[in-house]
Amino acid sequence: MRSALRLAAALAMLCLLTVSFLTDRASAGAAVSIHPAVTYASPGQIVRVYLWKDLADSLFDGYETVITFNPSDLQLQLGAAEESVMTKDCSNRWWYTSPGAGTVFVSHVRMCPPNTLVAGPGALSSLSFKVLREGRIVISKNYFWFTRAGYWIKDVTWQDGLVLSGSPAGISGETPAERETASIAVYPNPGRKVSIQVWPAEARTEGSEQLLEIHDIGGRLVRTLRAEGACAGSYSLTWDGTDTHGKACSPGIYYLSFGSAGSRTVRSIILVR
Repeated sequence: MRSALRLAAALAMLCLLTVSFLTDRASAGAAVSIHPAVTYASPGQIVRVYLWKDLADSLFDGYETVITFNPSDLQLQLGAAEESVMTKDCSNRWWYTSPGAGTVFVSHVRMCPPNTLVAGPGALSSLSFKVLREGRIVISKNYFWFTRAGYWIKDVTWQDGLVLSGSPAGISGETPAERETASIAVYPNPGRKVSIQVWPAEARTEGSEQLLEIHDIGGRLVRTLRAEGACAGSYSLTWDGTDTHGKACSPGIYYLSFGSAGSRTVRSIILVR
């Protein structure tokens, strides 16, 4: 009798541990973003953005999402397309998309053995849009979740995408001739890895180079980014949230500084984990 009770208790404990293991595995967080974080375009241009799994932070076999946008800003082209993360090493998949007014629904499931679960990072799917106007245009989501063997992966963090359309006049409301100082656009803000666009006050020359400095709230210089190139108009830079030595900076407020000693433009940014 005691042996039977011990066996029953052991089986119950094993069952609890199995459920706990599956729940823990299913509830591990995941990070997803629109990639690239900032896309530069002109009205009438077709742009392509990706639903991007940022890290190899969770194994999964499916996801579902509704991506949202303003139909006055963007016109969806041909729905969505599968990308490499979900198609690699697995030919048995469920793939379904449905466009709506200002939305696109995507459902993507890999019906494969457990040893073909995927983690990323990389592109889950892609969306193509026709840009309809100048200005700042946001691509966001209504919801997003992953699954693994039928379990939801909780705590999916999401980062919107931004389309900057047109000249600096369309983005900042002023013409280049009216600007006496540089203009700086940062996205995302708050963010951890940010895209930075700088429009200098003066015209750029072939092979020119300028420096964008990043200071902490105490005024200490933590990083210098070199803005260089021969393209007219603006500089594109990326800050990955690290200092000069490659060490991750602490979350908090930082300041981007660009320009000459007599005319510097400063833009604040909130760095998050």
